[in-house]
Parts: sequence; C-alpha cells; structure tokens
Amino acid sequence: MEIKKEHLQRFEQIKKQFFEKTEVPKENNWKRWTNDEVWVHIFEQVIVVGSSKPAERFNKDAKLRNQVSYEKLAKMREDDDLKKEINHVLRSVAARYASSNISKCRKKVYLFWLKLVKPNEKQVSSKV
Repeated sequence: MEIKKEHLQRFEQIKKQFFEKTEVPKENNWKRWTNDEVWVHIFEQVIVVGSSKPAERFNKDAKLRNQVSYEKLAKMREDDDLKKEINHVLRSVAARYASSNISKCRKKVYLFWLKLVKPNEKQVSSKV
C-alpha cells in the first residue's frame, strides 16, 4: 500500500476539523480509577462498536449502569446469571450486534471472557 499526497492531505483536513475538539487524557490517569470505573469504561467501548447512541443511553441510565457495576457482577456466582445480566443491559440500550439469542451475542461473550467481573480472592481494595 502506498500513501500518496492526497491521502496525507485528507488526514490533514481531518486533523484540522477535529483536533481542537479532541481531549487527550493525562498519561496514566486510569491508575486512579476504581475497578468499577475501569469496568464501565471497557463496557462502554464494547457498546460503541457499531454505533455510539447506545453508549449515550447507557450513560444516561443509572439503573442500567448499576446492573453491570463491577461490584454487583463480581458478587454473581453463576456464570449464566452473569451472561444474562450483561446481555440484558446490552439489549436494553440497543447495542448493535447484541443478539436476542444469548448464546450468539458476541459482545456478551467478549465482556464475559474478560473475567474482569470475577475479582481475585486476594483483592482487598476497590482500586485497580
């Protein structure tokens, strides 16, 4: 693949249009986040695949955010319950690619696979 002058010009246009609006977080700011803040951030990133509107709905709905909070999901002992809860929230915000057939929901599979909601027994603090 060859990057030509017109490609670089297009990137320059994009930069001019969006650079001033772009907020770049301070380096390592995530280290001060709680487990829940890290988890919700990852959950939102999975939601936005396909469309950002579902993430907006998720952010506006405290009840849904609470349903998939790190602390709540970490207390669930049954994997099936965990998968159902994650899938329910994905479907409630109309996340793209969140299947009504729970066994086919790739987003649920990814979030469940992360195992972030199953804390290490030695973990005492709610900080990462």
